[in-house]
Amino acid sequence: MALVFRQISSCGLQWQKYVWPVRVVRIGFCTKSRAQQHIETLREEFRRRLFEHGAAEHRSEMLSMLKRRDTSREKALAIVGHLLHEELLFHHRQFTVALSSLGRRSLWRAACGLLPQMRRLDLEPNTVTYNATLDACRRGQAWNSAVSLLREMKTCAVQTDIVSFSTTIVACDKASQWGGALLLFDELQHDGCDPDQASVSAAIGACATGGHWTLALALLKQMEDRRVQTDVVNQNGVISAIGRAMLWEHALQRLRLLHEHGPTPDIVSYNTAMAACSDAHRWEAALEVFRSIRGRSVNASAVTFNSAMTAIWLAGSDRWLEAQALLFDMQGTGVMPTVATYRIMIMAMGPGYHWCQVLQLLEEMQSKSLGPDREAVETAVSLLGEIGQADHAQRLFRSLKLLEHQASLRCVQATAG
Repeated sequence: MALVFRQISSCGLQWQKYVWPVRVVRIGFCTKSRAQQHIETLREEFRRRLFEHGAAEHRSEMLSMLKRRDTSREKALAIVGHLLHEELLFHHRQFTVALSSLGRRSLWRAACGLLPQMRRLDLEPNTVTYNATLDACRRGQAWNSAVSLLREMKTCAVQTDIVSFSTTIVACDKASQWGGALLLFDELQHDGCDPDQASVSAAIGACATGGHWTLALALLKQMEDRRVQTDVVNQNGVISAIGRAMLWEHALQRLRLLHEHGPTPDIVSYNTAMAACSDAHRWEAALEVFRSIRGRSVNASAVTFNSAMTAIWLAGSDRWLEAQALLFDMQGTGVMPTVATYRIMIMAMGPGYHWCQVLQLLEEMQSKSLGPDREAVETAVSLLGEIGQADHAQRLFRSLKLLEHQASLRCVQATAG
């Protein structure tokens, strides 16, 4: 553990660079326009039901609605606002239901605003209610507010636990605040909490973002030494960290270790290893990883096929037929091509005389409601212009009715002139 702490310190991370003001975000149900009108209409309906059914039955009904997954954001806001206005919330458990409901819908501002409402009722927020609010911030990508709440817990002498730290670390990691995530992971252990899979995964992901692959390996080893169960997500994070350091051979070695000792690699493992090879311009190695998927109990994704096509394209423009074969294979296995797939295919055609295939790809994109987007069209225009097929490009624009690409069309007309 001490080794990991020293390595985190050696990264030059200091909390002074990650100082967030502890502030209270007050609850607000004053969203504008139709949403606000809808909320007000709902609250009028809820008020009518209150008088019909009585407080106890009505509160139970409202809390049940908050627990339902199909309750809309507006209805959740209306219910919580109604329960507060009618003073029907007065227990920690009831506030936790409200906080969790808001959190599932990423309504983190409203969730943060419930904490001062509790204090007005002489209910001090506890670990459970804080954790529910932290989860709302995580889901709402409000990492800054999550860290502020964690600091507030300590200021108010509320016990922090592994859930508090894990949720905040994940929030930082998802927001690419890798320094803050690592410092929180360090603090978690200093406070005597045992890391769980979520916190370890987030910390390793932070190492990958920050380019600290040795620290990622040290964290993984620390967890294994302490017999904390690690999973394939943790392992994928280490492969990603190694790949970002351009150590493609080490990344492939980690993938082999997964095959030999487990956990069983998933498609993300292969995609990450392919990305490591591609980042290091090792196109053939990336294709070898792609070929190794065949016969294994994992299904290639669109990302997998796109990565393989990119490797083929960058390995040499004379290999466009290989990329085309992969596109057919992709469609044959039921994987839907994406906009990126067609962009890669158009670029793979290269400066050769493949203008018929380029037009066919653009038409196929349109038939699948995938565009074509501006980048794909401009790439096609450039290729057609280079080989003297500007007249075909003009006909392409007319037939596909690409009116939103007038700038590209003018470029084609200029080339033709």
